Amino acid sequence: MKKTFSIVACAVALCAATALSAFAGFAKTKTYTEGTFTDLSQDKWYYNEVISAYELGFMNGTGADTFSAEGNVTVAQGITLAARVHSIYNGGTGEFTQGDVWYQVYVDYAIENGFVKEGQFDSYTR
Repeated sequence: MKKTFSIVACAVALCAATALSAFAGFAKTKTYTEGTFTDLSQDKWYYNEVISAYELGFMNGTGADTFSAEGNVTVAQGITLAARVHSIYNGGTGEFTQGDVWYQVYVDYAIENGFVKEGQFDSYTR
C-alpha cells in the first residue's frame, strides 16, 4: 500500500483538527498576517482552515512563505502534524527543536508516544 497523503487527507485532517480545537481546549498561539503564505488566497475553499491550523500551531507551511495547500503531504509532514496536535492536546507547546533531518524529532516523538512504530515506514519523504 502506498503510504502517502493527498491534499484530500490533509484537508480532512485540517478540518478535523480545527473543529476539535474548540472542544479539546486548543488555543491560538500565533496570529496569521495576510501574505504570510504567498500561495494562499482568500478565494480558496481551504483558506480559513489553513489559517486556523497555522494559528493553533498545528502546521507552519512548507517554506519561509509557502504553505503548499494543493500539494501532496509526505509521511513526515503527516507525522509532524500528528506530533504537534498530540503534544498540544497533552499540555505541551507543539514546539520541537529540529535537528539535521528536520522531521526526525517528530518521528522520535511519535515512536516514543506509540502512534508510529519503529520501522513502520520505509521512507518519510514519500
